[in-house]
Amino acid sequence: MRLEIRTALERSIPIIPILIDGAQMPTREQLPADISKLAQLNSIKVIYRRSERNERQLVADVQQALISAA
Repeated sequence: MRLEIRTALERSIPIIPILIDGAQMPTREQLPADISKLAQLNSIKVIYRRSERNERQLVADVQQALISAA
C-alpha cells in the first residue's frame, strides 16, 4: 500500500482517504517521510453499515471530491 500511495503522490494522482467508523487521519509525524503528504489530504468519513444509502452517499462524496480536485 505504501508504494501505491507514494507513486500516486509523486504523479499527482488524486487520493481520497476514507475513514471508517471513527478512524482518524494520521498526522504528518506519524507517517513515513515519503508519504507524509497524505496527512494533508481531505478525507471522507463513513460509518460502516450495510445499507444502500451509505453506498450511494460514499459514491457521491467520492465524485464530489474528484470534481473538487480537478
